[in-house]
Amino acid sequence: MPAASAIVGRDDELAWLQQSLDPEAAISVLLSGDAGIGKTRLLRELTARAGAQGRLVLIGHCLGQGGQELPYLPVTEVVTRVQRAAPEVFAEVAETHPRLAELAAGGGADTATEPARLAEGVHALLGRLGHRQPVLLVIEDVHWIDDSSRDLFTLLLTRGFAEPVSMVLSYRSDDLHPGHPLGRTIAHWSRLAQRLDLGPLPAAEVRRIVGSVRGDLAEDEVAAVIERAEGNAFFAEELTMAAGLGEPVGADLARVLRVRVDQLEPRAREVVRLAAVAGRQVSHDLLAAVSDLADDELDEALRAAVSHHLLETTADGYSFRHALIAETEYADQLPGERRRAHRRYADALRTDPGLGGAAALARHAAAAGDLATAITANLEAGEDAMRLGAPQEGLRRFERALGLLAADDERRDWTTLRAATAASQSGDPNRAVQLRRERLEDPSAPFDPVHRAHLIADLVMDARATEQEIDALGLTEEAVGLLGPERDQLRLWVLRSRVQALVDARRYAEALQLGEEALALTDEVGLPREAGELRAILARAYEAGADVAEQRARLTELAAELDGTDQPAQIRAWHQLGSLEQRVGDLAAALRHFDAGIRAAHRMRRVWAPWALDCALLGALVAAQLGDWPGARRRVAVTGDPPPQPARALLEAVPFGLRVAAGEGTPAELSRLRQWWSAESLLVVLTAQPGMELFAREGRLDAAENLYTDALDTLNRLWGGHSLVGIRFSAVLLGLLADAAATAPSGEWDRLRRRGQQLRRFGETLVTGSEASFERGGAGRDLVGPEARAWLLRTRAEALRLELATGADVDAEELDAAWAAACAAFDRDGEVLELARCRARYAEVLRARDPGSTAARELAEQARAVAERLGVRPLLAQLAADRPASADVLTPREREILALVAQGRSNGEIGKQLFIATKTVSVHVSNVLAKLGAANRQEAAAIARRRGLL
Repeated sequence: MPAASAIVGRDDELAWLQQSLDPEAAISVLLSGDAGIGKTRLLRELTARAGAQGRLVLIGHCLGQGGQELPYLPVTEVVTRVQRAAPEVFAEVAETHPRLAELAAGGGADTATEPARLAEGVHALLGRLGHRQPVLLVIEDVHWIDDSSRDLFTLLLTRGFAEPVSMVLSYRSDDLHPGHPLGRTIAHWSRLAQRLDLGPLPAAEVRRIVGSVRGDLAEDEVAAVIERAEGNAFFAEELTMAAGLGEPVGADLARVLRVRVDQLEPRAREVVRLAAVAGRQVSHDLLAAVSDLADDELDEALRAAVSHHLLETTADGYSFRHALIAETEYADQLPGERRRAHRRYADALRTDPGLGGAAALARHAAAAGDLATAITANLEAGEDAMRLGAPQEGLRRFERALGLLAADDERRDWTTLRAATAASQSGDPNRAVQLRRERLEDPSAPFDPVHRAHLIADLVMDARATEQEIDALGLTEEAVGLLGPERDQLRLWVLRSRVQALVDARRYAEALQLGEEALALTDEVGLPREAGELRAILARAYEAGADVAEQRARLTELAAELDGTDQPAQIRAWHQLGSLEQRVGDLAAALRHFDAGIRAAHRMRRVWAPWALDCALLGALVAAQLGDWPGARRRVAVTGDPPPQPARALLEAVPFGLRVAAGEGTPAELSRLRQWWSAESLLVVLTAQPGMELFAREGRLDAAENLYTDALDTLNRLWGGHSLVGIRFSAVLLGLLADAAATAPSGEWDRLRRRGQQLRRFGETLVTGSEASFERGGAGRDLVGPEARAWLLRTRAEALRLELATGADVDAEELDAAWAAACAAFDRDGEVLELARCRARYAEVLRARDPGSTAARELAEQARAVAERLGVRPLLAQLAADRPASADVLTPREREILALVAQGRSNGEIGKQLFIATKTVSVHVSNVLAKLGAANRQEAAAIARRRGLL
């Protein structure tokens, strides 16, 4: 695995070890860490640097599996290396210390009578080498060191060196159980040397390792490897390769993990295997209940497992030091052995429920073949999880119950309803819809009008949060027809879904009429909390004929009434109020309302439920627009279990956009997010702009144009028509085309100009078409809000900039007015970064006409202040390139040549036209590049155009 062998995530540790390479250093270091944590890679990098810096590197290895029976094994390796690398030094020292020659010849040494003399000889040899050149001595795996070598290195550490001889001794800390022969020695060595203990790698670094081994794993597979590896580099590599082969744990890793278990005596080994059946953790009482050992025998066995670093004690029991140890020991058991152990656990849990919860009973009962108990326990565990605000765990439990229930079991409908509810609350409405649709469309399912009506009602409500198409009007009409005469909770839920379907179809009069009936029913059946949800739905119908002030007043009243209650409808109310303020351009007010929705969701433990996730995303987006980038990241930060896809991708999209704006981000990140476009339209909205900017920054304008087309096509397919977000996409692509035109050959100008004209027409058409649609009676007024209008003005300004960059005649006053209007619009809208970008472009326009323009300088400084505060490096680079040049920055001849360079002429062509030598032209071009700070001819032409030098 050469790709994975590079050191990852150990920069700080390597920098700390680097002190041992100082030319005058004589430092001793004890390097410790678990097996596979990265000690060998770190030492490999250290020795490579030492060699490059002129140190003589000497490496000795201690070996297990019999290596401890060979005295002075690592010392012999080092002495032999010295004999070959510095024979004259070796011969000189060996004259006074003859035991060195015997050791190097493979004859060993008289360990009974000569250890002190041999140690003196090794110390003298290293000192003499250090006098000639700095030395780095590395001894690996000293947990396997033989007794003779251990005593010799104790002497070396005690005496130290006056010469620049540094030593690094590495060992596995997890191998040092209390009875280990090196235990006391390490305590003594620690007083003589500095210590460096390698801890687990951060998740981000483990992700890098996974990517270096295999770059084609799905995100859920990568996340699983990161979780299971627990920061261990070797574990991460082995698990990644095993994932590629479809194996739970690779053979090499399993072999490593079993070594310490095999060192235990039989009784302790059996206790470890029994504990592995429980999983990562097990309480002492539960383990005692399933074990056949007496209390003192069990304690003795557990003490051995703890001392060998297999188990660790917890408050009430034991936990495997690494989850993979439990997995490996469990997998190593025979099927019958495992089943019997699970049965013992299930019996103990059934006899005394206080030993563990329903979830544990469900797992053991299923593995033991007791399906009836497993089903009941899973259902109970699912309800427990829902009560505790853990819908993801609830979903897992309900789905496991569904997997065990017979096709004709009458509990399938109810369990499906509960599983779908859990999926919805955990941020996975797609799964919720899928569960309900599968049950509704199952031809083998017994017909139950009550359950069918309930499934339809919930399906219609959750499908709105997905891109899945359903016939909401037809389904809700069917559900109403399935109702009996009872005026009960089911009728209320069905009517609510029908009202929602009517509102979505813009049949507002019918929705209001049916909504009044449903509101009256909430009082009859004693469910006032349902009234809040209904009023939130009906608010859309009331908005249809109301102005903004009326809409705001109605939603504010509803949100205030629900605030602080336990009604989930308040999250929707805050979302609708925030969305209203966002549409009319009051971003500060919108952010306050979205944040209120976020707080309500956290209070009710519905963080990823419908509307709650939207409040987090839109709140983050608005915070970013207002220039609060840390606040934007904070609002979408995941604490605890992340939501499923595509919700997880949505949360990653906002920080991805900020990274791209700052000059970071990678196409690989975009690709991971882009795979979820067809499942979530908002993801297209969040990633298309940074994706285009990312590709253009890499010089891949064609990829940026393809992404633009793909984004519009995807939204058109998902939304059934073009959206106003297309104006923003068009403006962004226009700007990128204008940037490219500044350095493009003149032969490309016609194509770029035609493409720009298409983009401008498309943006204008979107606005006029949308306005015409709402004149005919759309869903509300002023859909073409301040943000869309600002981007339309930006589209016009960028189109003129592109015309100018491609050699067209552009009216200076028109260009000036276009950028002034765009700046004013984004200033009113409150989008900090986009306003800074507009000001930078406007400054460029003004400076092209008047290099000394005061207004241009002020605009540029305003833009620079924002770019510096937010860390937007691409904008800072643009502003630096656009700084005004002094009048004499170029000589007249250099200006003349630069003008021809900008036309795409070669040095030879320029020389013929100006009647000068090609070599002379080359000298002038080099001077121009240096004066303008340009990397190449194209960049020089672009800078000159921006500075008004042409």
